[in-house]
Amino acid sequence: MTLAAEHGFHYRLGNFPGVRSMRTGASGSGAGWQQLIEGFDLSWKANTRVIMEAYTARTNGASIQDKGACLVWKYDDVDPEFGSMQVKELHQHLRQVLAPHPLEVTLGKGYLEVRPAGVNKGAIADHIVSQACNHHV
Repeated sequence: MTLAAEHGFHYRLGNFPGVRSMRTGASGSGAGWQQLIEGFDLSWKANTRVIMEAYTARTNGASIQDKGACLVWKYDDVDPEFGSMQVKELHQHLRQVLAPHPLEVTLGKGYLEVRPAGVNKGAIADHIVSQACNHHV
């Protein structure tokens, strides 16, 4: 079984029929999780969290979720009009502050998410398929 988490940022390869073991790792066993982008710098999270905490403090009902490689500001329990205003301001603020970093600041229904650019379900699927093709018996 192959598993992927956080939009594919972390993954753990399984075995496929007709494919040599694709598992890699320090011990060669592949027991651990790997990153789609090895060595990705997560130092941006500290400043991003401080900014999100400031918006959370002034937005009753908002919260922050740390999902490892991404941070999420949830405002689905906030007054809709006020939440909409706050998330627009936060979105603009984070895009300016994080512009030098390879990150995406995306909006969803009731949340704003900051995550590594180019990490998504399609990217991890392409990676796994290319790994399987490279290890075909």
